[in-house]
Amino acid sequence: MANPKAPGLCMKCHSVDAQVGQRKRIHWSAARPVPHERKATRFAHKVHFSLLDDKGCLTCHTLNPEAEVMASFKDADPLTFTSSFRAMKKTVCTTCHTSDRVEDTCLTCHNYHLGTVSTVLSKAPLTVSSP
Repeated sequence: MANPKAPGLCMKCHSVDAQVGQRKRIHWSAARPVPHERKATRFAHKVHFSLLDDKGCLTCHTLNPEAEVMASFKDADPLTFTSSFRAMKKTVCTTCHTSDRVEDTCLTCHNYHLGTVSTVLSKAPLTVSSP
């Protein structure tokens, strides 16, 4: 699955979902976060792409040979998806995120406020008083 020309490579990131009474649908867009929801950690792939070597995603990710990836597509339900990657370990990040290389504070990866967070200003009336 790591080979750029592997059959089914698109299905590593995109799901095919059954719809009642309709043809199957391919979700070409990646999952979108819930607006104003903040989880405990945050990560952006884009800023890390320049670090990839000839192993591509496997530069940081480790394949899980026990994962039953193809079995998770049998029911065409995106909620039963099984990743082919093992869970990330903190040691992968800390190879670069050290005090002498790249920012390594807690807030580099972790959000301070968790749950549904909205800004105070978004609910404030926007009126301009004339002199």
